[in-house]
Order: sequence, then C-alpha cells, then structure tokens
Amino acid sequence: MIEHSSSVLTKQDGKDVLVCWTGASVAGMNPLTGEPYWQHPFPPTRMPIGTATPVIKGNKIFPTSLYYSSVTLEMDNHEMTIKELWSARGPNERKAKSLHSIISTPIWIDAHIYGVDSYRQLRCLRAADGQRVWEN
Repeated sequence: MIEHSSSVLTKQDGKDVLVCWTGASVAGMNPLTGEPYWQHPFPPTRMPIGTATPVIKGNKIFPTSLYYSSVTLEMDNHEMTIKELWSARGPNERKAKSLHSIISTPIWIDAHIYGVDSYRQLRCLRAADGQRVWEN
C-alpha cells in the first residue's frame, strides 16, 4: 500500500481505525496489525497525485485529490463498513465540480468544507452533497 497523504486515526464501532488514502483507494485499517477493515475505490484519472490529508468530521470522511476530485464517505457506527454519500469529478482538474486539492488539507466547519483548489481557487462546498457554494 502506497501512502500519498498523512493517515488519520479515528474511532469506528468502538475500535481505533487508521484512515489512509493509498493513491487508488481510501482504506480503514487496524493500526496495531495493518489488517484492513474496509476499502473504498478512489482512483485517479491519471497519476495518483494528492497529499491533502483526508478530513474526518464525526463518522464522515472527505478525501480530495488533483486527478479525482472529491468524495464523502460515511463510516457505519455499528459495524466496520463504509458507504459513499457523494462524489464529484469534473471533466478535468481545471474544471472541477467540487474541490481538487493537491497539497493543502481542507477544513470542515459545520455544514461546509473549505479548501484551496489545485489552481488556487478558494472554494466552499456544501458538505451534504459537495455542491459548490462559492469560489474566490
């Protein structure tokens, strides 16, 4: 497994989970054994470029990358599973539908996610569905 961003330690179903973005997927692993609990595809359209750390808010995970765009995943509170809530991919990295962060890690405040896109636009997304609220 190739790590492209910092891992994040969280809890799911009362267990420690190490959330990792591998370049091709987002994985939740047992931090003591490396055993995968779950994995969700997050493949790039070209090479895997992304160093933004996945953002965790409650039981939701928001990874973003240059050649994929964005996805929000939800960890189940009662079992070690995950589901996709929404994803957004524009026609290319210059025409992102939501957020294409490459280096800077977004922040999640209340119902919004804020981040710097790969081409220096500051964007605000609605966390519930990834729709862009504004861009500057």
